[in-house]
Amino acid sequence: DGVTAAVYEKDLKANIEAEKGDLDGAEHRLESVMADFPKYWPAQRLLGAINIKQNQLGQATMYLRNVVSNTPNDDAARLQLAQLYLRQGNVDDAKNLLQSGSSAPISDDLFLALAGRMSQQAGQAGQAQKFFDESETQQPKDARDLVGLSSVYLSAGEFERAIRVIEGASLDQPDSERLKNYLLALVQLRKGDLPAAQATAKKVGQSDPDAAWSL
Repeated sequence: DGVTAAVYEKDLKANIEAEKGDLDGAEHRLESVMADFPKYWPAQRLLGAINIKQNQLGQATMYLRNVVSNTPNDDAARLQLAQLYLRQGNVDDAKNLLQSGSSAPISDDLFLALAGRMSQQAGQAGQAQKFFDESETQQPKDARDLVGLSSVYLSAGEFERAIRVIEGASLDQPDSERLKNYLLALVQLRKGDLPAAQATAKKVGQSDPDAAWSL
């Protein structure tokens, strides 16, 4: 839409300013971009992120909704908006937003785990704990669900929770035990328990000694 190199340069500078903590400078630079190119969605996404840091949640919601509506494949904006909804207590809106952007619907337990992770990132420790606890009350329904859950717990530093879910999962699928051991070894490694990770990894290798991935 006629976006010039100068616009990309301003966008890059605004990102750097935002990373350095100069939120007002980044905001003013992006507003000058928006004045000439109101449909330059990356600028609106960054403005939304800046407004969240400034606790201007209404303005942030407006920008991020615009981005998601016009660029539905922008997962970064979708996650930011979902996190914003959770901060405002709009759990159903956050869930619907994540469901609509997924190629396959996410399960309730995976949504709750994601909600916990996003609440944790927003500094809402109590709410994060609540979501994490609720996510653990349901069994993973398949391998995809187990991989998603363990990945979210792993990124959140919830190592013991990840281990409980992996060890307690009952999957009626081929190679489910090997998958569980593989995921368990990853968690043990991230946790820093190298002897346990090595022992679990050996189980994976023994089940399929010629497979490159297990090696």
